[in-house]
Amino acid sequence: MTFKKLSSEKSINDGERSHFVAPHGQQDIFLEMSDGEIWKKFREDDESAFVHIYENYFSQLFNYGHRFCQNRESVKDHIQDMFVDMRKNKSRLGDTTSIKFYLFSSLRRRIIRAESKNLFFANNSVNLDNYDFEVVISPEQNFINNQMNARVKDILSKNLNLLSSRQKEAIMYYYYEGFSYVQVSKLMGFSKVKYARILVYRAVKKMKENINVSEIIGLFIGSLFI
Repeated sequence: MTFKKLSSEKSINDGERSHFVAPHGQQDIFLEMSDGEIWKKFREDDESAFVHIYENYFSQLFNYGHRFCQNRESVKDHIQDMFVDMRKNKSRLGDTTSIKFYLFSSLRRRIIRAESKNLFFANNSVNLDNYDFEVVISPEQNFINNQMNARVKDILSKNLNLLSSRQKEAIMYYYYEGFSYVQVSKLMGFSKVKYARILVYRAVKKMKENINVSEIIGLFIGSLFI
């Protein structure tokens, strides 16, 4: 697999980007390492660790960023800029035990900051809580049983999108991304962990009120015999 080489200069043009691959066998060594160990190697200027992080998280970051910003090219630019800054400032980065959490936090700040500027110039005002967060349930999302049919997924998708943007975001972090309540609270800028718990609880409660549970169970049981 090839990767776009990230220049230390943000102004590099796409046409000037070259490609590189991780040395043969180098990526395998990271499978047995913790996130903390991989991050430490990256901060110590191990290029193969940087490639491993880029390779393993780019697609996840793109899907995540696209929930906030529907402009695909803008999302790619934000991710590229983030990795450029990471490489340039790696010696000053702190420790982390979850690379995914660190990257999601960084990308979220970048996109919301950029979108807020756009809103400010367009409307002369900005509200950081007023943002779109799109949720699309795909077959790959593990919290939906693979046996469930399209009707079940359609019901869940519609009910998820009846939630507020912040409720949808919290639900996705906790149930799909596997983040803890502590991580959810940090990602969303809450001063107390209990606010993340309350947000998730209220979102689930609202979904339960809107979903016909008997219909879901019937569809699920039926799918087992298809």
